[in-house]
Amino acid sequence: MHDFEDTVLKTVSLHRIGNKPDEEGVRISQKTLSLTNDITQLLTTYFLTPVKKEVYFNFYDERSLERNFVYNAVSQIFDNPNCLYEQSVALAQYLYEQGENPKIKNGDFFVAYFEKCLFDDEEVPAVGLFKSESRDYFLKIYTKENDCEMLGDSGIHIGKLEKACLIFNTQKENGYVACVHDAAKNAEGGYWIDLFLQVCERADDFYFTQNMMTVCKEYISKQLPEEFEVTKIDQADLLNRSAQFFKENDSFDMEHFTETVLPDPATTRSFKSFKQGFERERDMTINNQFDLSESAVKKQSRIFKSVIKLDKNFHIYVHGDRQLIQRDYDDEAKMHYYKLMYKYEE
Repeated sequence: MHDFEDTVLKTVSLHRIGNKPDEEGVRISQKTLSLTNDITQLLTTYFLTPVKKEVYFNFYDERSLERNFVYNAVSQIFDNPNCLYEQSVALAQYLYEQGENPKIKNGDFFVAYFEKCLFDDEEVPAVGLFKSESRDYFLKIYTKENDCEMLGDSGIHIGKLEKACLIFNTQKENGYVACVHDAAKNAEGGYWIDLFLQVCERADDFYFTQNMMTVCKEYISKQLPEEFEVTKIDQADLLNRSAQFFKENDSFDMEHFTETVLPDPATTRSFKSFKQGFERERDMTINNQFDLSESAVKKQSRIFKSVIKLDKNFHIYVHGDRQLIQRDYDDEAKMHYYKLMYKYEE
Protein backbone atom coordinates (compact mmCIF):
# COMPACT_ATOMS: atom_id res chain seq x y z
CA MET A 1 0.00 0.00 0.00
CA HIS A 2 1.19 3.52 -0.74
CA ASP A 3 0.09 6.97 0.30
CA PHE A 4 1.01 10.45 -0.93
CA GLU A 5 -0.61 12.62 1.73
CA ASP A 6 2.70 14.07 2.98
CA THR A 7 4.69 13.65 -0.25
CA VAL A 8 6.89 16.58 -1.27
CA LEU A 9 8.04 17.25 -4.83
CA LYS A 10 11.65 18.47 -4.65
CA THR A 11 13.16 18.53 -8.16
CA VAL A 12 11.87 18.25 -11.73
CA SER A 13 13.78 18.05 -15.00
CA LEU A 14 11.93 18.50 -18.31
CA HIS A 15 12.97 17.60 -21.87
CA ARG A 16 11.14 17.42 -25.19
CA ILE A 17 11.07 13.99 -26.88
CA GLY A 18 10.56 14.12 -30.63
CA ASN A 19 9.20 11.51 -33.00
CA LYS A 20 12.06 9.18 -33.95
CA PRO A 21 10.73 7.96 -37.34
CA ASP A 22 10.50 11.64 -38.34
CA GLU A 23 14.00 12.25 -36.91
CA GLU A 24 12.78 15.06 -34.65
CA GLY A 25 15.44 14.35 -32.01
CA VAL A 26 15.48 15.35 -28.34
CA ARG A 27 15.36 18.92 -27.09
CA ILE A 28 17.40 19.03 -23.88
CA SER A 29 16.74 21.67 -21.24
CA GLN A 30 19.82 23.28 -19.72
CA LYS A 31 18.72 22.99 -16.10
CA THR A 32 15.98 21.69 -13.83
CA LEU A 33 12.69 23.57 -13.53
CA SER A 34 12.27 26.51 -11.17
CA LEU A 35 9.40 25.49 -8.90
CA THR A 36 7.04 27.97 -7.25
CA ASN A 37 4.57 26.77 -4.62
CA ASP A 38 1.67 26.92 -7.09
CA ILE A 39 3.54 25.04 -9.81
CA THR A 40 4.72 22.44 -7.29
CA GLN A 41 1.17 21.75 -6.17
CA LEU A 42 -0.11 21.47 -9.73
CA LEU A 43 2.70 19.16 -10.82
CA THR A 44 2.29 16.97 -7.73
CA THR A 45 -1.37 16.45 -8.59
CA TYR A 46 -0.54 15.93 -12.26
CA PHE A 47 2.17 13.36 -11.59
CA LEU A 48 0.65 11.33 -8.77
CA THR A 49 -3.01 11.07 -9.75
CA PRO A 50 -2.47 8.30 -12.38
CA VAL A 51 -0.39 6.07 -10.06
CA LYS A 52 -2.84 5.45 -7.24
CA LYS A 53 -3.76 1.90 -8.25
CA GLU A 54 -2.49 -0.87 -5.99
CA VAL A 55 -0.70 -2.75 -8.79
CA TYR A 56 3.08 -2.85 -8.45
CA PHE A 57 5.93 -3.67 -10.82
CA ASN A 58 9.64 -4.55 -10.60
CA PHE A 59 12.45 -3.71 -13.00
CA TYR A 60 14.02 -6.76 -14.60
CA ASP A 61 16.39 -7.89 -17.32
CA GLU A 62 16.62 -11.44 -18.63
CA ARG A 63 20.43 -11.30 -18.43
CA SER A 64 20.88 -9.48 -15.11
CA LEU A 65 19.06 -6.69 -13.29
CA GLU A 66 22.12 -4.41 -13.50
CA ARG A 67 21.73 -4.31 -17.30
CA ASN A 68 18.37 -2.57 -17.07
CA PHE A 69 19.10 1.02 -18.16
CA VAL A 70 16.29 2.75 -16.24
CA TYR A 71 17.02 0.73 -13.09
CA ASN A 72 20.64 1.91 -13.15
CA ALA A 73 19.73 5.55 -13.78
CA VAL A 74 17.17 5.56 -10.95
CA SER A 75 19.66 3.88 -8.61
CA GLN A 76 22.16 6.67 -9.22
CA ILE A 77 19.51 9.30 -8.47
CA PHE A 78 18.61 7.57 -5.21
CA ASP A 79 22.31 7.41 -4.28
CA ASN A 80 22.82 11.08 -5.15
CA PRO A 81 19.68 13.20 -5.80
CA ASN A 82 21.92 16.01 -7.07
CA CYS A 83 22.61 13.99 -10.23
CA LEU A 84 18.95 13.97 -11.27
CA TYR A 85 19.50 16.42 -14.14
CA GLU A 86 22.42 14.42 -15.57
CA GLN A 87 20.45 11.17 -15.39
CA SER A 88 17.33 12.82 -16.83
CA VAL A 89 19.29 13.70 -19.97
CA ALA A 90 20.44 10.09 -20.35
CA LEU A 91 16.91 8.81 -19.73
CA ALA A 92 15.43 11.22 -22.29
CA GLN A 93 17.88 10.08 -24.95
CA TYR A 94 17.26 6.42 -24.09
CA LEU A 95 13.48 6.93 -24.28
CA TYR A 96 13.85 8.55 -27.70
CA GLU A 97 15.82 5.55 -28.98
CA GLN A 98 12.96 3.20 -28.06
CA GLY A 99 10.47 5.10 -30.21
CA GLU A 100 10.69 3.16 -33.47
CA ASN A 101 6.93 2.63 -33.73
CA PRO A 102 5.42 5.39 -35.92
CA LYS A 103 2.32 5.45 -33.70
CA ILE A 104 4.36 6.84 -30.79
CA LYS A 105 3.69 10.53 -30.24
CA ASN A 106 6.23 13.17 -29.36
CA GLY A 107 5.84 14.80 -25.98
CA ASP A 108 7.28 16.31 -22.82
CA PHE A 109 9.36 14.01 -20.61
CA PHE A 110 9.65 14.74 -16.88
CA VAL A 111 12.00 13.21 -14.33
CA ALA A 112 11.04 14.13 -10.76
CA TYR A 113 12.34 13.47 -7.25
CA PHE A 114 9.90 13.12 -4.34
CA GLU A 115 10.40 12.84 -0.61
CA LYS A 116 8.11 11.41 2.09
CA CYS A 117 6.26 8.82 0.01
CA LEU A 118 4.67 6.20 2.24
CA PHE A 119 5.02 2.59 1.11
CA ASP A 120 4.09 -0.31 3.40
CA ASP A 121 4.16 2.08 6.38
CA GLU A 122 7.71 3.16 5.56
CA GLU A 123 8.56 6.71 4.48
CA VAL A 124 10.82 6.57 1.42
CA PRO A 125 11.91 8.85 -1.44
CA ALA A 126 10.70 8.14 -4.96
CA VAL A 127 11.70 8.95 -8.53
CA GLY A 128 9.02 9.68 -11.08
CA LEU A 129 9.24 9.31 -14.87
CA PHE A 130 6.40 10.92 -16.80
CA LYS A 131 5.59 11.59 -20.44
CA SER A 132 2.86 13.99 -21.55
CA GLU A 133 1.80 13.53 -25.17
CA SER A 134 -1.20 15.79 -25.74
CA ARG A 135 -2.02 19.47 -25.47
CA ASP A 136 -5.44 20.96 -24.75
CA TYR A 137 -6.71 24.29 -26.02
CA PHE A 138 -8.17 26.67 -23.49
CA LEU A 139 -9.39 30.25 -23.19
CA LYS A 140 -7.79 32.82 -20.90
CA ILE A 141 -10.06 35.62 -19.72
CA TYR A 142 -8.61 38.79 -18.27
CA THR A 143 -9.84 42.30 -17.53
CA LYS A 144 -8.54 45.37 -19.27
CA GLU A 145 -9.74 48.63 -17.80
CA ASN A 146 -13.54 48.15 -17.73
CA ASP A 147 -13.71 45.39 -20.32
CA CYS A 148 -13.14 41.64 -20.39
CA GLU A 149 -10.76 40.23 -22.97
CA MET A 150 -10.16 36.67 -24.10
CA LEU A 151 -7.16 34.89 -25.58
CA GLY A 152 -6.78 31.34 -26.89
CA ASP A 153 -3.81 29.23 -25.85
CA SER A 154 -2.72 25.61 -25.48
CA GLY A 155 -1.20 23.73 -22.58
CA ILE A 156 -1.14 20.54 -20.54
CA HIS A 157 -4.33 19.29 -18.91
CA ILE A 158 -3.32 18.32 -15.36
CA GLY A 159 -6.01 15.65 -15.23
CA LYS A 160 -4.69 13.72 -18.23
CA LEU A 161 -1.20 12.20 -18.17
CA GLU A 162 -0.51 9.50 -20.76
CA LYS A 163 2.52 7.75 -19.26
CA ALA A 164 3.79 7.55 -15.69
CA CYS A 165 6.12 5.49 -13.53
CA LEU A 166 6.79 6.16 -9.85
CA ILE A 167 9.65 4.16 -8.34
CA PHE A 168 9.87 3.80 -4.55
CA ASN A 169 13.31 3.50 -2.98
CA THR A 170 12.68 0.08 -1.47
CA GLN A 171 13.59 -3.53 -2.33
CA LYS A 172 16.40 -2.47 -4.66
CA GLU A 173 17.72 -6.03 -4.87
CA ASN A 174 14.38 -7.13 -6.37
CA GLY A 175 14.20 -4.33 -8.93
CA TYR A 176 12.58 -1.70 -6.68
CA VAL A 177 8.80 -1.33 -6.42
CA ALA A 178 7.06 0.84 -9.01
CA CYS A 179 3.58 2.02 -9.95
CA VAL A 180 3.09 2.23 -13.72
CA HIS A 181 0.50 3.89 -15.93
CA ASP A 182 0.30 3.71 -19.73
CA ALA A 183 -2.82 4.96 -21.48
CA ALA A 184 -1.75 3.61 -24.88
CA LYS A 185 0.16 0.41 -24.09
CA ASN A 186 -1.72 -1.75 -26.62
CA ALA A 187 -1.26 0.66 -29.51
CA GLU A 188 2.49 1.22 -29.28
CA GLY A 189 3.98 -2.25 -29.02
CA GLY A 190 4.89 -1.98 -25.35
CA TYR A 191 7.00 1.13 -25.92
CA TRP A 192 6.72 2.50 -22.36
CA ILE A 193 6.41 -0.63 -20.21
CA ASP A 194 8.40 -3.26 -22.11
CA LEU A 195 10.98 -1.36 -24.17
CA PHE A 196 11.75 1.68 -22.03
CA LEU A 197 11.05 0.68 -18.44
CA GLN A 198 11.41 -3.11 -18.77
CA VAL A 199 9.18 -3.90 -15.82
CA CYS A 200 7.07 -6.90 -14.91
CA GLU A 201 4.15 -7.10 -12.52
CA ARG A 202 5.24 -7.75 -8.94
CA ALA A 203 4.33 -11.19 -7.60
CA ASP A 204 2.61 -10.14 -4.36
CA ASP A 205 -0.72 -10.96 -2.70
CA PHE A 206 -2.59 -8.52 -4.95
CA TYR A 207 -1.06 -10.18 -8.02
CA PHE A 208 -1.86 -13.72 -6.85
CA THR A 209 -5.41 -12.83 -5.77
CA GLN A 210 -6.22 -11.01 -8.99
CA ASN A 211 -4.92 -13.78 -11.24
CA MET A 212 -6.40 -16.66 -9.24
CA MET A 213 -9.83 -15.03 -9.39
CA THR A 214 -9.40 -14.65 -13.15
CA VAL A 215 -8.51 -18.36 -13.40
CA CYS A 216 -11.68 -19.28 -11.49
CA LYS A 217 -13.88 -17.06 -13.63
CA GLU A 218 -12.37 -18.34 -16.90
CA TYR A 219 -12.61 -21.97 -15.83
CA ILE A 220 -16.25 -21.85 -14.72
CA SER A 221 -17.39 -19.74 -17.67
CA LYS A 222 -15.49 -21.44 -20.50
CA GLN A 223 -13.66 -24.65 -19.65
CA LEU A 224 -16.15 -26.34 -17.30
CA PRO A 225 -19.03 -26.56 -19.83
CA GLU A 226 -16.65 -28.01 -22.43
CA GLU A 227 -15.66 -30.93 -20.19
CA PHE A 228 -18.78 -31.51 -18.09
CA GLU A 229 -22.53 -31.37 -18.50
CA VAL A 230 -23.48 -28.26 -16.57
CA THR A 231 -26.38 -25.85 -16.86
CA LYS A 232 -26.27 -22.08 -16.79
CA ILE A 233 -27.76 -22.33 -13.30
CA ASP A 234 -24.85 -24.54 -12.19
CA GLN A 235 -22.35 -22.07 -13.63
CA ALA A 236 -24.06 -19.14 -11.92
CA ASP A 237 -24.05 -21.03 -8.64
CA LEU A 238 -20.35 -21.85 -8.94
CA LEU A 239 -19.49 -18.23 -9.75
CA ASN A 240 -21.40 -17.10 -6.66
CA ARG A 241 -19.73 -19.69 -4.46
CA SER A 242 -16.29 -18.76 -5.80
CA ALA A 243 -16.85 -15.06 -5.18
CA GLN A 244 -18.15 -15.85 -1.70
CA PHE A 245 -15.04 -17.92 -0.95
CA PHE A 246 -12.71 -15.02 -1.81
CA LYS A 247 -14.80 -12.54 0.20
CA GLU A 248 -15.11 -14.67 3.32
CA ASN A 249 -11.54 -15.99 3.65
CA ASP A 250 -8.34 -14.21 4.63
CA SER A 251 -6.11 -16.57 2.69
CA PHE A 252 -6.27 -18.85 -0.33
CA ASP A 253 -5.38 -22.53 -0.17
CA MET A 254 -5.90 -24.62 -3.28
CA GLU A 255 -7.09 -27.72 -1.42
CA HIS A 256 -9.49 -25.72 0.73
CA PHE A 257 -10.88 -23.94 -2.33
CA THR A 258 -11.49 -27.07 -4.38
CA GLU A 259 -13.04 -28.90 -1.39
CA THR A 260 -15.38 -25.96 -0.84
CA VAL A 261 -16.29 -24.93 -4.39
CA LEU A 262 -15.32 -27.83 -6.71
CA PRO A 263 -15.44 -30.95 -4.50
CA ASP A 264 -15.96 -33.50 -7.29
CA PRO A 265 -12.56 -35.21 -7.89
CA ALA A 266 -12.85 -34.99 -11.68
CA THR A 267 -13.67 -31.29 -11.53
CA THR A 268 -10.83 -30.69 -9.09
CA ARG A 269 -8.33 -32.34 -11.44
CA SER A 270 -9.73 -30.40 -14.38
CA PHE A 271 -9.46 -27.08 -12.55
CA LYS A 272 -5.85 -27.68 -11.47
CA SER A 273 -4.92 -28.65 -15.04
CA PHE A 274 -6.63 -25.52 -16.38
CA LYS A 275 -4.65 -23.35 -13.92
CA GLN A 276 -1.38 -24.88 -15.12
CA GLY A 277 -2.29 -24.15 -18.74
CA PHE A 278 -3.26 -20.59 -17.80
CA GLU A 279 0.17 -20.11 -16.21
CA ARG A 280 2.03 -21.53 -19.23
CA GLU A 281 0.15 -19.34 -21.71
CA ARG A 282 0.90 -16.18 -19.74
CA ASP A 283 4.38 -17.18 -18.55
CA MET A 284 3.49 -16.71 -14.88
CA THR A 285 3.28 -18.66 -11.65
CA ILE A 286 0.33 -18.36 -9.28
CA ASN A 287 1.02 -19.75 -5.84
CA ASN A 288 -1.38 -22.33 -4.41
CA GLN A 289 -1.25 -20.65 -1.00
CA PHE A 290 -1.21 -16.90 -0.29
CA ASP A 291 -2.92 -14.20 1.74
CA LEU A 292 -5.88 -12.70 -0.06
CA SER A 293 -5.70 -9.01 -0.96
CA GLU A 294 -8.90 -7.25 0.07
CA SER A 295 -8.52 -4.58 -2.60
CA ALA A 296 -7.92 -7.19 -5.33
CA VAL A 297 -10.98 -9.15 -4.21
CA LYS A 298 -13.08 -5.99 -4.35
CA LYS A 299 -11.76 -5.15 -7.81
CA GLN A 300 -12.12 -8.64 -9.30
CA SER A 301 -15.54 -9.35 -7.77
CA ARG A 302 -17.01 -7.31 -10.60
CA ILE A 303 -16.11 -10.05 -13.09
CA PHE A 304 -18.12 -12.67 -11.15
CA LYS A 305 -21.47 -11.56 -12.53
CA SER A 306 -23.86 -14.49 -12.53
CA VAL A 307 -26.15 -13.58 -15.43
CA ILE A 308 -28.30 -15.94 -17.51
CA LYS A 309 -29.20 -14.27 -20.81
CA LEU A 310 -32.43 -15.47 -22.42
CA ASP A 311 -32.62 -14.60 -26.11
CA LYS A 312 -32.91 -10.81 -26.28
CA ASN A 313 -35.84 -10.63 -23.90
CA PHE A 314 -34.61 -11.25 -20.36
CA HIS A 315 -31.53 -11.35 -18.15
CA ILE A 316 -31.67 -13.34 -14.91
CA TYR A 317 -29.20 -12.22 -12.24
CA VAL A 318 -28.47 -15.07 -9.84
CA HIS A 319 -27.17 -13.93 -6.46
CA GLY A 320 -28.05 -16.66 -3.99
CA ASP A 321 -29.66 -20.05 -3.41
CA ARG A 322 -29.37 -22.22 -6.48
CA GLN A 323 -32.38 -24.29 -5.33
CA LEU A 324 -34.73 -21.36 -5.88
CA ILE A 325 -34.34 -21.39 -9.66
CA GLN A 326 -35.29 -24.31 -11.90
CA ARG A 327 -35.09 -24.87 -15.64
CA ASP A 328 -37.62 -26.90 -17.66
CA TYR A 329 -39.11 -27.34 -21.14
CA ASP A 330 -42.64 -26.69 -22.37
CA ASP A 331 -43.50 -29.32 -25.00
CA GLU A 332 -46.54 -27.46 -26.24
CA ALA A 333 -44.80 -24.10 -26.66
CA LYS A 334 -41.56 -25.84 -27.64
CA MET A 335 -39.58 -23.41 -25.49
CA HIS A 336 -37.43 -23.58 -22.39
CA TYR A 337 -38.50 -21.73 -19.28
CA TYR A 338 -37.19 -20.93 -15.79
CA LYS A 339 -39.18 -21.11 -12.58
CA LEU A 340 -38.10 -18.63 -9.89
CA MET A 341 -39.24 -19.00 -6.27
CA TYR A 342 -39.25 -16.18 -3.72
CA LYS A 343 -40.95 -15.06 -0.52
CA TYR A 344 -41.45 -11.35 -1.27
CA GLU A 345 -40.77 -8.76 -3.95
CA GLU A 346 -39.67 -5.15 -3.79
